[in-house]
Amino acid sequence: MTPDSLVNDTKQLLSLPKVLLKANELLNSDRSDADDLGTLVGHDPALAAQVLKLANSASYRRSRAVDNLTQATTVLGTDGLRNLIYASKSAEIFDGISSELIDMTSFFHRSIYVAALAKRLAVICKMGRGDDQYLSGLFNDIGKLVLYSQQPALAEEILRQSEVSKTPIPELENTKLSFTSAEVSAALLRQWHLPETIWGPIARLHCRSLTTMKDETMLLRLAISITDSIEPELKNTIPPEQIALPTDLLVYFDLDEVEIGVAVMAANSECDDVLAIINQQGPMFC
Repeated sequence: MTPDSLVNDTKQLLSLPKVLLKANELLNSDRSDADDLGTLVGHDPALAAQVLKLANSASYRRSRAVDNLTQATTVLGTDGLRNLIYASKSAEIFDGISSELIDMTSFFHRSIYVAALAKRLAVICKMGRGDDQYLSGLFNDIGKLVLYSQQPALAEEILRQSEVSKTPIPELENTKLSFTSAEVSAALLRQWHLPETIWGPIARLHCRSLTTMKDETMLLRLAISITDSIEPELKNTIPPEQIALPTDLLVYFDLDEVEIGVAVMAANSECDDVLAIINQQGPMFC
């Protein structure tokens, strides 16, 4: 059993919606721009409505209301538009997993939060606009869904053993599988033809010795660590100073509690905006 073999057995279950396949094609083309993505969005009424709502949300404060897709694509930009498309359509991807195996609503909400936080941390750490980090955060855990679908008994055994022994799940995955669910996530993203800047940090998430993409991997670890320290239902009200911060990662990026607090509050706002917009289209999971 390997990450690639698990992914190959899950092609139909966790396949990309057509709009994402086309978005990938446009994003990989040097001749496409935000207008091309806007045209693509225009063929999906529900997605078009989400784009307009996000362009008018608190995360993109404007003096004037944005009332058409051309303006919306300009406000969001190519990367912002890409992130919303992936966030919206990932609900369809995740919907293939039985709710008896995992609470998919909580899983989806957590994925959006890690994505928003990774993006904000990247900006603070001067690692660009954070758009690749957003997608790394969004899909960092999707390999767990592959394990649940293909090896449910083994996945549940790992969870139970982790709860009893307090052993980290990645350590148990390595013991029982010789790889982690993060490596499965990376294998799936490679199959989707996403660039290494997105799947690379996920593939290296639990590596002890990092020789490449160290900053990107460490930042993803930081976003996940902070998210893990915040109960989902409390994330909008918990004071930043009460968050259990990973000291080693703060030292690595030379960050202080004030900067983390700014990132957390910004991620709260963006996560709420995206979830509110996506959830207005109806229930994500049954």
